[in-house]
Amino acid sequence: MIAVDATVLVRLLIDDAGQLEQIKLARTLASRIGEVYVPLLVLVECVSVLENAYCLERTAIVTALTHLQTNSAFVLQDESIVLKALDLYRAGNAEFADAIVLAQAQREGLELHTFDKRLARLSGVLAVKV
Repeated sequence: MIAVDATVLVRLLIDDAGQLEQIKLARTLASRIGEVYVPLLVLVECVSVLENAYCLERTAIVTALTHLQTNSAFVLQDESIVLKALDLYRAGNAEFADAIVLAQAQREGLELHTFDKRLARLSGVLAVKV
């Protein structure tokens, strides 16, 4: 098993005509090794790249994340957190990074405090009043 960073993970997920050589190298590496470990932070960075650099819609990103979760070639760090965050993200109630933070806080039995008004609408999140 190997771990990858967001640059490699994006190449495994996205067919970018401008990155054909990197795509080939990433996919050959993953195929040769067989299992790819994906840290939570890498997953968060990957979603950010897919949203901002590739301008993918949330549904396309959910499809990519679901592929990672269901494909046995990928081992996700703290899969239960990823699944909870994916549900929140899929529902459109939170950005993926916020969903990860909320899922982690809830697992620890903690309330999440935020200045983010959208995030504060979620169960288990409290708005910090100024």
